[in-house]
Amino acid sequence: MNAAGIDVSAKTVTLVISRE
Repeated sequence: MNAAGIDVSAKTVTLVISRE
C-alpha cells in the first residue's frame, strides 16, 4: 500500500468525524 494514500485516507476519516 502507498503510505501517502493511507495518510490521505486517515485525514479524510478525521475530517468526516469532525463534521459529525
